[in-house]
Amino acid sequence: MVVYLRAAAATLMLFGGFAFQSAHASPGMGRGELFLSMDESTCEQKAQAAFTNAGWNGITGHGTFVKGFKGTFASYITCNAAAAGGVVVNIFVTEDQADPDASLERAERVRLQEEMQRQ
Repeated sequence: MVVYLRAAAATLMLFGGFAFQSAHASPGMGRGELFLSMDESTCEQKAQAAFTNAGWNGITGHGTFVKGFKGTFASYITCNAAAAGGVVVNIFVTEDQADPDASLERAERVRLQEEMQRQ
């Protein structure tokens, strides 16, 4: 019985340690989605302006996405035609540092979303 309890305790410690490491040591990522009434080309232009207005640099566009960098953050804004018209905009923001509650990525993503929604 003691052998089984020790084995169970060792297993819990091992997997608990991995879970703790992955929960606190991995980079954070946030994603937001918008539906906008515009075409893909206009969306891409707006994405480049959103990055510029929010203080991002290294901004480049490739087809249906635009990417940018800001300090330890990297972001992609994708613009895809929606079946019902307009575009589906996905905004991905990641940071190359641990952020357990993703508050930093969320703040940057929200800022980019607000820029994309400006008229």
